[in-house]
Formats: sequence, C-alpha cells, structure tokens
Amino acid sequence: MPGLIDADCYQVKYRAYAKINLTLNVTGRRPDGYHELESVMQAVSLCDDVTVRLTPKQKHMKLQRDGIHVAVTARDTYIKQQCVPVDGRNSAYKAAEIFFAKQAPPVTYDADIRIHKRIPAAAGLAGGSSDAAAVLRALNDIASLRQTGGAPHLRRLPEDELLECALGVGADVPFCLLCATSREGAAPPPSGAALATGIGEVLRPLPGFKPGYAVALANPRVEVSTARVFKEFKLQGAASAMSAMSAIKCTEYARALTNPCGEPLCGGENLRGREIVHYFNVLEDTVIGFCPQIKGLKARMEESGALCALMSGSGPTVFGLFDKTVAASRAVAKIRSGGDWAALCKFI
Repeated sequence: MPGLIDADCYQVKYRAYAKINLTLNVTGRRPDGYHELESVMQAVSLCDDVTVRLTPKQKHMKLQRDGIHVAVTARDTYIKQQCVPVDGRNSAYKAAEIFFAKQAPPVTYDADIRIHKRIPAAAGLAGGSSDAAAVLRALNDIASLRQTGGAPHLRRLPEDELLECALGVGADVPFCLLCATSREGAAPPPSGAALATGIGEVLRPLPGFKPGYAVALANPRVEVSTARVFKEFKLQGAASAMSAMSAIKCTEYARALTNPCGEPLCGGENLRGREIVHYFNVLEDTVIGFCPQIKGLKARMEESGALCALMSGSGPTVFGLFDKTVAASRAVAKIRSGGDWAALCKFI
C-alpha cells in the first residue's frame, strides 16, 4: 500500500509494463474517426517505473499551475534522445488531470510523477498508456487511505470510474489498467492478456492463455505516429496486407480463447505452437510503406530462429517469439550489433 513519507505526504511506486499485439485486425471506422479493432493484446515484462508522490499544496516544489509535475529519466541512450514531453501532452500528466477532475473540490495535494523509462515512445508498445494506467492506480491507492485519516479530499474511484478515466486518456489505457500494471513488490496482474474490441476499450481478459514464449523486441530507432498510420491505412485495401481468410482466422482464434459465456478457457498452455499461425497485424504493410526497416528486423528475427516475427500495434517495434530464452537473447545481441534498439523480455 502507499507509504507515508512525512506528515501528509504519500508515495507509491508502480511497474508499467509494455504490451504487444499478437493479433490486430481493423474491422471498421466510426463516424468520429476512430477505427474499430479486434486484437489479442499481451503484456510483457519490459517496464517503466512510475513513482507518484502527493504533497500538500504550497510546498517548495515548482509545479505546473494545476499542481502536476512530471519528470522523466532513462539510462538507454535512444530513449533519452526521444525527449518525452512532461507537460499536458504526456499521458501520465493527462491521467492525473482526469483523476483530479473526478474529485470534489478542493483537491489540496500536488502530484509529483517520476517516470523511469525503459519502453521507447511512439513504438507500438503502449509505453505512455501504461505509465498513465500506473498513475491512475497509484492515485487510487493513495485515495484509499482516506478511510484511515490520510489523503483528505481524495475519493477512491470504483473500478468502472477508473476505467472511464483510463479511456479518457487513450484507447490502450484500459488494457494497461487491467493487465499491464502492478505495485512494486506485488505480483503481476492475474491475466496479462485480453481480447480487445471497440476502439480497444472493450476487454475480455484471457487468464488461461499462457504460452510462455521468450520475447525479443526490436525497434529501428524511429518514432511512428499512430495518427499517421491510421490516416494512411486503407480499410478496403486490407486484403493486400493479409487475405480476408487470414483475417477471419485471426478473429476466430481470438474469440476461441473464450467460451460463449465470456469465461476464459483453461489450458492455454496446450495451444503453444499451434496458435502462432494465426498471429497477424493488418497495419504492418502500411507502416512498412514509410518505415521499410521493419522488414529487415523481421528477417533478422527469423534468421535467429523466431517462431514468429511481427510488428506490434502501429509500429515500428517488431517482436519475435522464441521457444528458448537463449535464442531470443542471441537475437537481441545481433540486432543491437546492427545499431538498432532491442530488448529481451517475456510474457507476464
């Protein structure tokens, strides 16, 4: 639970995990411009560390006028160079804004949010979304102390309201809230996978799905705008990226992981190897059109023995799934030697 730092100061630390899309199909476009998706999303062990501290207003820290301060650090050279914003463009900042807007005024605390980044930005890994989800969880943890005399003027939000906050930040944030955050020292979420539909906010957790591959991630050190990807993606041209039959198989596979009552099937381990033929990303060809390095990363993964190599989300990060950790580690070393960013991780 949150720690009391000194009188009226509270702090909690969360892990914010990256996600990959094992399947990603675009099923339509809504009148508001958002695309309807169907995707099996999986959290992986690569994570950012997110620390949230609430302090009484009027303390020395120089904060934004709305009482939110975000600081971002990183050891990785590429991530340092990305210059992640720390103002209202930052998803963690937005999460705190939305959480505070749900509170009855006045909110008498300022939020100091410190993010140590390991997940590249604009990479198709939901790094910013996961950071935002961690902020929501952390603030809600601190608000829960109100019943014991701490954190006055903060109301703990029920899960449905917290999910509303998450969706207010971005389409991937609800998944990250449910499946890709854990408090420091606590176990990871019971399910790191979910079938996402709608714009990504309608979620069906898949706790029985645990194939347990070793994962290699690779990024050509290029940032890709999700808005650009969907602007250039032609729904009618999806067959050029993948046949209509493959899209149907992808959807059937995702739905087969749950029974008609919505309850997850057990024995996901028995699917290992057989389900991999259905992994697919209909956005991949669109992104390769302006980021051809993706093809090279996929080829290097496959040369290193990957059972599957696929772009995650809107890219440009490629993930490779391996039976053995040693093979995934070799792939990461090979990709790094070529000058690209790479990381070794696993399903959670």
